[in-house]
Amino acid sequence: MRFVIQRVNNAQIFQGNLCIAKIDFGLLIYVGIGINDIKIDYNKIVNKLLNLRIFEDENKKLNLNINDVDGKVLLISQFTLFGDVSSSNRPSFSKSAKFEEAKVIYYNLYKEFKNKIKTLSGNFGANMSVTYTNVGPVTITLEME
Repeated sequence: MRFVIQRVNNAQIFQGNLCIAKIDFGLLIYVGIGINDIKIDYNKIVNKLLNLRIFEDENKKLNLNINDVDGKVLLISQFTLFGDVSSSNRPSFSKSAKFEEAKVIYYNLYKEFKNKIKTLSGNFGANMSVTYTNVGPVTITLEME
């Protein structure tokens, strides 16, 4: 799995003109699910993401995690994180998991997040618009197996 994690002051997901999910403060997390992401320890992944110390303490050091700052998570599926442009200008998505497999994995991950922290989600596979204000800016990439 590949993740792009952004610290945000706000983030919203729109389908057309309708806002389907919104957070005021926390983490915007894009999730890419690869063809090898079959046996997943959801608890391990979610704990890793929730324990990332990417929020500032009183000394402006990145020492706090999302629970320390009472933030929320906005989770978005993003198969293009496995886009490969190394051999052409058109991305190949051959390393992305198949739609139905990825959908199951994504919603299981979402459920694990919801069990631990206030989490909202986009609609898997939908065409969405995402708006946000990245704070810092702080953007972290993570790949986990």
